[in-house]
Amino acid sequence: MCHISVQAHFSGCGQYLHIACLDGDTGGGSAVEQERESIKAMRSLHLRVFTYRLSHRKLTRSRPRLVYRAEVRLDCHGLRNGRDDANALSASPLPYALTWTDDHVYAAESFKQLCVYRMPLFGRVEESELDDATQLETSLGDKTVQNSDSDEEADRRSAEVAFHNTGFIYLPNSANRRAVRFFPVVDNEHGTTKTSFTRAAVKDQGKRAIATVVIEPEDSVTSEVQQPYVGPAQILHLTADQFGPWKRVEADATDRGLPRWKGGHLQAHFERFDTSNDCDIVPYFR
Repeated sequence: MCHISVQAHFSGCGQYLHIACLDGDTGGGSAVEQERESIKAMRSLHLRVFTYRLSHRKLTRSRPRLVYRAEVRLDCHGLRNGRDDANALSASPLPYALTWTDDHVYAAESFKQLCVYRMPLFGRVEESELDDATQLETSLGDKTVQNSDSDEEADRRSAEVAFHNTGFIYLPNSANRRAVRFFPVVDNEHGTTKTSFTRAAVKDQGKRAIATVVIEPEDSVTSEVQQPYVGPAQILHLTADQFGPWKRVEADATDRGLPRWKGGHLQAHFERFDTSNDCDIVPYFR
C-alpha cells in the first residue's frame, strides 16, 4: 500500500480528529518498492477512515487515542478496465474528492456518472446504520442476510460499513477530469443529513432536495487531442428520487480471507531535544 492522499478534519465540538487516507495497492512488495512503482501499476484504491479522541487537559503532551477506524475498497472506473496508460489515474485532481459532515465522510469519484461512497466516522453511527440496513434488507425479502460469526462473515463486515448511491445520474463528459464534490443537505432541526438509505415512504419526501453536487472548473487534461473545459463550476441539486437509496457495499469475493490492515495508531513520543547532549559546539577558526 502507498499513500496517495491524506486529509484531516476536526469535529465541530473540537474533541475528535478525523483522518481519511486514499491509498493505492500496487500488488505486493516492500514499502520502498511500492513507492517506486508508477501510477499505471496501481491495482486498486482503498479509503481508510480513522477517528482520534483528543485529550481535554493535556493537549500537547497526551497523544490522540484511536477510537474508530473503517476501510472500503473503491470501485474506481479508471482501474476497472485494467488500462495501462499513465493517465489512467489523475493526480490533480485526485480520483476522489472528499467532503465531511458531523457523522460521515463522502468520497465522490471524478467520473461521467455520479458515484458517491459514504463512510461513518464513529462506531455508534456504524452500528445504527448496519442495524437499519439489515432490517431493510429483511423487509425487502433479501435472504442472503445471515447472523453468522464465521470468518467469511467477519471479512464482509469490514466492507459493509460503507454505502454507495444507487441512482443513475449522468454528469458531463469532462467530469472524468474534474473534481466532483458531494454535499448532503443537513437537517437543521436534528443536525443530521437528510440523505438516507431507506426508501421514501411518502411521495413528498422524494421531491425534496437532499444533496448538492459541485463539479469544479479546474481541468486536468494534458493531451493536445482533447480540449480542456473552459467555464465556471457546474452545480446540481438532487432530490431523493433522483439520488436513490443508499446501498451497502458488499465485500468482493477476492477480498475475503485476506489479512486486514490494522494500522492507524499514531507514533509514540520522540525524545525531547537536549541542548547539552544533542549539540556539539566545534570552534571554527578562519
